[in-house]
Amino acid sequence: MSSGFYTQRYVGTVSFTLVAPPEKAREAVRVFKEEFKKFGTPGYFSD
Repeated sequence: MSSGFYTQRYVGTVSFTLVAPPEKAREAVRVFKEEFKKFGTPGYFSD
């Protein structure tokens, strides 16, 4: 998985690319959604 953030003074586009084999695609999306929910949790991201 990769992600990117195009910043324009703290406002911009955030994009994610998820690559998985077809047989694991549903599981990969499920796990990504779980992690995405945690993005706003204090301490999730670090410098």
